[in-house]
Amino acid sequence: HEQGMGIEVISEPVGNDCGGMKVNNEFSKLLQKILQDESSDPNNTISFPRYLQTDNDPSTLALRHAVINSLLHNEFEMQKVSFGSNAKGTEPLSQADEQEEAEKEVCIKLPFELTDFYGLDKIEEGVEALQDDRIQLEEDVLYIKYSKMREIFQSAVDGILSCIASLLERMRGEIDTIYLVGGFGGCTYIYQKISSLNKSMFEENNIRIIVPKDHSLAVSQGAVMYRLNPDIIHSRVMDASYGTDICATFIPGLHSYKYFIGIDSDGSLQRRDVFFYYVEKGEVISSDEVVTGELIPLSNAAEKMKIDLYSTYDKDVEYIKDEDEKPIPSIRKIGEIEVDMPNEDGLPRERRVVELTMDFSHTEIQVRARYTVNNTEVKATIDFLTDHA
Repeated sequence: HEQGMGIEVISEPVGNDCGGMKVNNEFSKLLQKILQDESSDPNNTISFPRYLQTDNDPSTLALRHAVINSLLHNEFEMQKVSFGSNAKGTEPLSQADEQEEAEKEVCIKLPFELTDFYGLDKIEEGVEALQDDRIQLEEDVLYIKYSKMREIFQSAVDGILSCIASLLERMRGEIDTIYLVGGFGGCTYIYQKISSLNKSMFEENNIRIIVPKDHSLAVSQGAVMYRLNPDIIHSRVMDASYGTDICATFIPGLHSYKYFIGIDSDGSLQRRDVFFYYVEKGEVISSDEVVTGELIPLSNAAEKMKIDLYSTYDKDVEYIKDEDEKPIPSIRKIGEIEVDMPNEDGLPRERRVVELTMDFSHTEIQVRARYTVNNTEVKATIDFLTDHA
C-alpha cells in the first residue's frame, strides 16, 4: 500500500479450497463411512447416496438435504469452532499438552431423522468397523477425540501451509505482515500452525501475523470498499493468461506440419489453434487496464466472426489444442462472442477488421468486439462459473 497511490498487488494471486469447508467435507466423508452410505462409484461425488436418493419426492428430498446441511454446518460447525479455539497448534506438542488433549473430545448429536433412517444398531456397527477407539457412539451422540479431529483438519492445514510457504519463499524478504481473514481466519489452531511455520522457516524476516477484529467480515467489507472506490486497487498481477485462438503464419521447419491447415487468399501458409495473448500470467496491469487487438476473417466470404476466449495458468502456451486436435487440459474456454460482418461494399478481408477489447478494470473481465466497417459492437462479461467446453 502506497500513500496516495492505492493498493498495489505485487504477487500473482494464490489459493486453494482449504478453508473451513474443507474440514466439513472431511467430516462428511467420515460420517458417510460410519453410516455405510458411500458411493461405490469412485467417479460419483454425490454424498449420502442412499439417504439422498433422487427418486424421493421433492419435499422429502428437500427435508433430507436440510437435515444434512444442519448437521454439517450447524452441529459440526460448533464443535469445529470449539476444537479450533482450544486445540494446540504448536509444533511439536509437549508431553503435557498431549496428555491434556488425550482427554478432550467433541460431541456431535446425530439428528433423529438420520438415526431413524439408518438405525442406531447399524450406526454402531459402522463405528466399530472403523476400529478406531478415538470415535465412540453413545445413544445418538458421536464422540470424537481431539487427536482424530487433528486428522480431520489435516488436509486443510496442509493446503494452507503449503500455499503460504510457497508465497513467502517466492517473495522472501518482501512480506512483513500476514492477515488472517474470513471465518477460518479466527481459528486459534490455524493461527498457531501458521506461526509455527513462520518461526521454523522465515524467522529472520520478522513477519507479523495479525487477525483483524472483524476477521469474518473483512472480505465482504473489502468488497464494499472496492465497489465504492474501485481505484483503491492501483495495480495487480494477473493470475492467469487470457486470450483467444487465431490462425497464424506457418513456417516450414519451425512449426509442426500437424498444425498446418492450408493457404489463405493471400497465398500465405497458415497454422491453426494458435493462442493469441491479451495479457500473460504474472503481468502487472493497472486498475484501468484495457487491451485491444485486431482480428480479420479467414476469407472474404465470411459474414460472421465467432471468437472463443480462453485462459490458462500455464506459461509459454503456444496452442489451445494438441497435434491431434484434442483440447489441452490446462487451457480453459471461458466464453465466446460473435460479431456480424456484412460486406456490402465488397471490401477485402484485410480491411474488415474486428477490434476485440478485454477490459480488466472491473472485478469481472468485460469483453467487447467492434466491427470497424460499420462500428457495430457486441459486449459480453466473462462468466467463470459456467462450463463453456
